[in-house]
Amino acid sequence: MFQKLFYPRQALLVSSAHNGRMNLTATNWVTPISISPPMIAVSLPNTGLTLKLVSRSKEFVVAVPHEGIKDALLLCLAASGRHIDKFAESGLTAKKADTVSAPLISEALANVECKVNSIQSCGTNSLVTGEVFKTHFPEEDTNLHKLVFDNGERDLFAFELLSLQKLQGSQ
Repeated sequence: MFQKLFYPRQALLVSSAHNGRMNLTATNWVTPISISPPMIAVSLPNTGLTLKLVSRSKEFVVAVPHEGIKDALLLCLAASGRHIDKFAESGLTAKKADTVSAPLISEALANVECKVNSIQSCGTNSLVTGEVFKTHFPEEDTNLHKLVFDNGERDLFAFELLSLQKLQGSQ
């Protein structure tokens, strides 16, 4: 399948919330699309709860997981938020965001608060573009590594590009 040509890709979590209901999903289809204003695009399945909540709230958070929460990320990839509370089942902690209703993930290396700019149906998925309103970095650099999906499968491995402190300084 053609999409395997584009792997490995960074594994990420997307959180959403609307009317008191929260959800998490794992994805690797996220990309920056603009520097000014800062924007990202996320591809979400049309049948998923996350897209439903994002469509209603017009907000979402993209979180960067690390190797220590690999099992939580895999649970968020495999299970449906329609059937379980992914925060409770994964052990991840929802934290109030500053500008959006979707929660931050306390255990993540970084969280990016976004407000929806557009949603476009693209076959089995929808492309959600969002303007970045706030980025949260850890207070101190860690030795934890970001996770990457290998060959589009559910295999994950740790990957270190730059320290988060260096990334924060480049903004």
